Amino acid sequence: MDDNLQQIANEWRMAGLNADIPATLFSAITNGARGWEKRVVKNIAYHSPLFNTNGSVRNWDEIVTQWEYRKSIFGNREICAACGKNPIVENCILHNQETGDEIIVGNKCVIRYLDIIVDGVQLTEEEKREFLTGEMTEARKEHFRSEFMRRNPTVWTDLNEYEALLLSEDPGLLKSMIRRMQSHGFPGKVLEHKWLEFLSGAARRNRERIAKAKQLQHKEAKIKEQMKKRAVKRALLLKEMRESRGEIATDIRDRMAQPDFFCTPKEQEHLDGLTSRLELGGLPSAADNRIWSRILARMDRITNPAPDEDSLIRWLRELDPEPLTNAERTFRLITIGEGNEGLGAGAKSTIKRLKIRYG
Repeated sequence: MDDNLQQIANEWRMAGLNADIPATLFSAITNGARGWEKRVVKNIAYHSPLFNTNGSVRNWDEIVTQWEYRKSIFGNREICAACGKNPIVENCILHNQETGDEIIVGNKCVIRYLDIIVDGVQLTEEEKREFLTGEMTEARKEHFRSEFMRRNPTVWTDLNEYEALLLSEDPGLLKSMIRRMQSHGFPGKVLEHKWLEFLSGAARRNRERIAKAKQLQHKEAKIKEQMKKRAVKRALLLKEMRESRGEIATDIRDRMAQPDFFCTPKEQEHLDGLTSRLELGGLPSAADNRIWSRILARMDRITNPAPDEDSLIRWLRELDPEPLTNAERTFRLITIGEGNEGLGAGAKSTIKRLKIRYG
């Protein structure tokens, strides 16, 4: 009987998969399986070793257990090797542990007719459905990832190249693309549409952005250079001003050291403060200029008198034909109208001596 079945099986195999499985062979394998299963049994049996080494025919359970689930793939429009459905999108790759052959079977047929063993445990129908759902989810992601990368092989290069452009135009798109590519490896349909829309003309816009950035950099560099020149010029000017103020302070101190210089103690204190500020680079105030001008005018009147027009000077010369001394000039200054307000004790005593001398 087994020899006859082997001959029948060989003839059937030679006739091809489209040939109907002989009833005797089908009956020996399934032991009266229902008619709607006949197509599945025929297709799986066609790809499977049907006889043991001793020549005995294998039953359906033995045939099915030869096939081991390997992985799920999505998107390939194949024919189910179990039921013949065409096309199927959710494909399971089954591996024959005895022959090494592989066939593609749909998810539903694997759940109905084939066993799946995970970590040595055979899954129930519900467990197989949950397991294959998870596997198909990953397969679907891998399919969309590979399809997207096939259409956009330079996506990571583009993200890097157009990062600055994206930040200026649509920073949300950049963030969404990077996050989605890192988590899934492909964008969703809406995000992909936005990405492709951005890429349209991105090279031109990026060139324009780079050109504007270079112009701005050139302008900023020019402004910085101008500011640097101005800073140098300002530093030189400040140096000159400090030196000039230092010269003014030196001139004031020199004049104050002259024998015929006269000022009140209050004016002396003010001039000391002024020279100190000028030596530190400070500026004279309006009051400083006014006081110093008054002192200079006073010195000019003292050092350059007009004898012919000044009756007091003529009177002094009549008393003493010798040139005026510094003390006499001081006396003349005070008697002309400056008064003796604010004079120190030394200046007052000088006036007294002069008054005694000249009556």
